Amino acid sequence: MGDTAQYVTFWFITISVANLLVIGLLIVVFAIAVALRRPGAHQGSTIELPTAAADGSDASLGVPR
Repeated sequence: MGDTAQYVTFWFITISVANLLVIGLLIVVFAIAVALRRPGAHQGSTIELPTAAADGSDASLGVPR
């Protein structure tokens, strides 16, 4: 723990190797998540719009019209 961190410099950006590895890992995980997303498997929104009740009341307000 007493060792000094190693740094990489790109033009005006200086970043530690450990932070660069974490950023790279985040990008890889994000790319995998995007690649594994299956548009056909999506069943719709988890938040559904309220539907009108048979008696004519407004279901979004919870009161009769």
